[in-house]
Amino acid sequence: MKTGMSLCSICNFAYLLIFVSDSTVYLQFKIYHSHDGQKWEPLADFSRVKENRPNLYYELPTSLKTRYIRFENVHVPTPDLAISDLRICGNGSGPAPATPANLQVQRHPDAPDWID
Repeated sequence: MKTGMSLCSICNFAYLLIFVSDSTVYLQFKIYHSHDGQKWEPLADFSRVKENRPNLYYELPTSLKTRYIRFENVHVPTPDLAISDLRICGNGSGPAPATPANLQVQRHPDAPDWID
């Protein structure tokens, strides 16, 4: 399968829930893209920025078609890196997927199940 995705932006990159205003709390990283998963090209470089950005929105200067995205951690202020959300927005080159059969949605009118 050789379809790609036209990326318009990388958005809502949330990395750590740290609510401290401290110059040592920052994340440095790089994002790459590839058409084949073998040869990687830089897409975004935040490896020299020392700012706390828990919800970074980055829009590409121009859209591009690619298939794979790679995240490279450069620095994280904690022992472990935790990524809760990495969103890639764009338009696929193929037809939209079919609607799932027998889909049912149940919403609770009040509090979630786990609240007594």
